[in-house]
Amino acid sequence: MMGKTALIAAPLATILAVSMIMTPSAWAFAHINDAKRDAADPNFDVRQVGFDGHGNPYLKVSGEAGGTPSTEDCSPAYAYVFAFTNGDHYAVASHGCFSDSNEGNGADNWHAHGLTVSADASGHFACITSANDDGVANIKGHRVTLEGVSESDLDHVATVTIVGGAPTASCPDVGIGAALYVDVLDVGAPS
Repeated sequence: MMGKTALIAAPLATILAVSMIMTPSAWAFAHINDAKRDAADPNFDVRQVGFDGHGNPYLKVSGEAGGTPSTEDCSPAYAYVFAFTNGDHYAVASHGCFSDSNEGNGADNWHAHGLTVSADASGHFACITSANDDGVANIKGHRVTLEGVSESDLDHVATVTIVGGAPTASCPDVGIGAALYVDVLDVGAPS
């Protein structure tokens, strides 16, 4: 004769297994491969990556998301970057020295961009080769959420500095009179 615990546990295990299979993978919680407190600024220390209940990609940091904005001279600018397996990149950025978005004041306010990047950056992680106004930034508490895009397969996220005014020999001018280099502060990837 089976005990009451066994009679309850078997159906519960079946329900949990079926619900895990039926949960859309885009909305499922994603664990990340990331060491704790490995970014000097907790506002850029990636802790969690996933998709919210509306299918929007997000990342959480140890500190306050958006708590370290760019200065007026963009020295440096900062971004939370979402990279997808299809090669698409988006950033939620703060660059106080110029306005290029309709979100907030588009300068020191955090706002979203679709990006293209190149790995040929002469000693830096990457170059930004172009940017557009795609996506919408939503920052609250520890979380940065990218809204207004239809991406569903997240490859990794990164917190980065963006440094302008570098020579254009390895990075192109993106139309603002400067080449933009990207250097990584922290990276997190779904496992």
